[in-house]
Amino acid sequence: MWIFFVLSLLPMALLLWIFAGQANEQVESQFAGEVIALSVQRVTLTTGMRTDYLLTIRADDGRQFTLQVKDDVYALFTVGDRIVKPAGTRWPRKAA
Repeated sequence: MWIFFVLSLLPMALLLWIFAGQANEQVESQFAGEVIALSVQRVTLTTGMRTDYLLTIRADDGRQFTLQVKDDVYALFTVGDRIVKPAGTRWPRKAA
């Protein structure tokens, strides 16, 4: 009986470990660049709708990527803004 209980908790513990690692990577990442596009995507889930706020960024090192942010962070930026995200912070900000 206990073995089934332990085995049922193992997948949940693994998922929590994976999500914690992803959140840590996001906080520890750093970049500087320019906002080249803004987009909003509405995603239909079984529990309702979710809205994703996305910034497409061209980093100073040449790579281009999309970053999902909260709606209030999204509202801070327009296309062409210089953006910086230091390591240890969760969200980017406008470069000074």
